[in-house]
Amino acid sequence: MVQVSLGSNNIIDKNGNIREVNDADLIYHGEQLYGADMHSLLQIKYAEIVEPAIYNGIFSVLVDDSVMLDLDGCENMFIDDIML
Repeated sequence: MVQVSLGSNNIIDKNGNIREVNDADLIYHGEQLYGADMHSLLQIKYAEIVEPAIYNGIFSVLVDDSVMLDLDGCENMFIDDIML
């Protein structure tokens, strides 16, 4: 879930649709986070990670297994259904 969004931040879904990021937005597995300017700041609370992740400046992050930790075998079977 997005906790804080400042500046020009977007989410690109699996189909290529782009939406502007707002506080409390949900982000799903396979979506891409994109900061478009040097003043962008995005704070994300992933369900599987204790501390929030902070991205700032110009960035691009694919929300996949590389940003998700501590999943057990059953959760990995249903990875596309996991809400972040």
